[in-house]
Amino acid sequence: MNFPGLDPAWTAWHRLLRRTGRIAPWTLEQCRRAVAEEGAGVVVVAGTALGDSLLCTPLIQTLHDHLGRERVHFLVRTPYLELYRDDPRLAQAVGVRGKFRGLGEVKAALTAQVLQR
Repeated sequence: MNFPGLDPAWTAWHRLLRRTGRIAPWTLEQCRRAVAEEGAGVVVVAGTALGDSLLCTPLIQTLHDHLGRERVHFLVRTPYLELYRDDPRLAQAVGVRGKFRGLGEVKAALTAQVLQR
C-alpha cells in the first residue's frame, strides 16, 4: 500500500540525517574497496514485483561467479521468497514485506548471517 507523501518524507529524513552527520553513505569507490579488498558481502534488493526479482537473476549469477555464494544475499518480496530460498547461488534470501515495513527484521536476518561466517 502506498501512502501519499511517504517517499518525499523518507527522502527528506535521509537528507537531514546525512547533513547532520548521523549517517554517512559510502561513495562508489568505498563500495568497490569494501567488496574487492575487504571481502564485504553484497545485498541485491528486489522489493517490488516478481518480474523485478527475475530480472535480478543475471546479476546474482555474475556476483556468485566473482564473489562466491557466501557473499551474495537477496532481499525479495515475501510472496516470492520460496522461489529463491534454496538458490545455490545465494548465501541467503530474505523476505521483505514492502518498502519500509519490517526493516528491523531484515537487518536482524542479514546480521545473523554475517555473524555465522
